[in-house]
Amino acid sequence: MKKHSKLLSAILAAVMLLALAAAAAFVWPGFLVSKTSEIGGRWVDDAYGTVINFDNGKYFDSLLTCTYEIDGDVLTLDFGDGLTREYHFELDGDTLTIYNGSVVHSYTRWKRGEEKPTQLTSIYGDVYKTFAGKWLGDKDNSFVFNEDGTGVYRDYGSERDFTYIVKDGNHIVITCTSGVSSSIVNYIYWFDGDTLNIRDDFGAQASFRHEGAENKTAE
Repeated sequence: MKKHSKLLSAILAAVMLLALAAAAAFVWPGFLVSKTSEIGGRWVDDAYGTVINFDNGKYFDSLLTCTYEIDGDVLTLDFGDGLTREYHFELDGDTLTIYNGSVVHSYTRWKRGEEKPTQLTSIYGDVYKTFAGKWLGDKDNSFVFNEDGTGVYRDYGSERDFTYIVKDGNHIVITCTSGVSSSIVNYIYWFDGDTLNIRDDFGAQASFRHEGAENKTAE
């Protein structure tokens, strides 16, 4: 009888151990590592021409380079300096769906042997489309933003080329190049209808009205 009792106890202990192991798989860091591994690789969104890449904790596309972390169904891009952006996502085999607010993008895993995709836009493609165009200031100055992350700043007859990166929902980093030197300026931005407002790290603020809106007013 004692032997049967010990055998039963051993079986129950084994069952409990398996149950605990199964539960831990959903919360233990190893689970997150496997999710990070599953999302690794190159993903293509043919509808928007977007190509995104995940490589062992590093994210990059045609415009952005940063690190990323995965916690459950939340993908966090970390741009440094405390700037992060969170996305909810679903991974179903070779299909990756990323939810950016009300915007949903579906990506297909790119496989070796397939035609290499062309990187046209960034994960922030919709934001870059919003910036695109010429924005007029009130001091004979203007910004021209292109969708590919380049642009031109004009101020009292002079011109400076620049590149820009939208880091999250309200930060933009502009790098101006002049000869062999360059300067980097961080701005907080927000849109108010056809007006783009920017504020630098020192609190200086300026507003620019979209050229299309100016034309409509003139008409």
